[in-house]
Amino acid sequence: MKYCYLIILSLTISSAQAETFPAKLTCNTGEQITLKVTGPEQRLIYTSSLYGTFHGYLDVFKGLSPERQYEVLANIHGIARYRDSPLHFTLLMKRTNGEMDNGSIIYRYTYLKDEQLIDEEGHCSPIKDGGFIEGSKSY
Repeated sequence: MKYCYLIILSLTISSAQAETFPAKLTCNTGEQITLKVTGPEQRLIYTSSLYGTFHGYLDVFKGLSPERQYEVLANIHGIARYRDSPLHFTLLMKRTNGEMDNGSIIYRYTYLKDEQLIDEEGHCSPIKDGGFIEGSKSY
């Protein structure tokens, strides 16, 4: 009985702990992204070398994959103005069993240019020694 209680307690503690994700990234377009989390609501300052500085949110999703691996997904998202047009940005990052899945870091921008909706998508990689952001809000 004690063993069962310790397993439940350790699962509860591990699911409440903050997860870490890279704070600085470089993308296949040459863009560099810097992330900074502020406040208890996990508001995010998102700085892009191509698009400037925006404010958004960090949502962290935790759970078991169909292969029974512990996965954590960071969804960074927001809407801002870029050159007088709305810009929606999303950055997804995934960790599997505590390790960063570098192939999973995907950015997406959707914006209006010359009255046409542009969807831009690409991959990013963490910058070595670029630091980390933490997120613990889970759904």
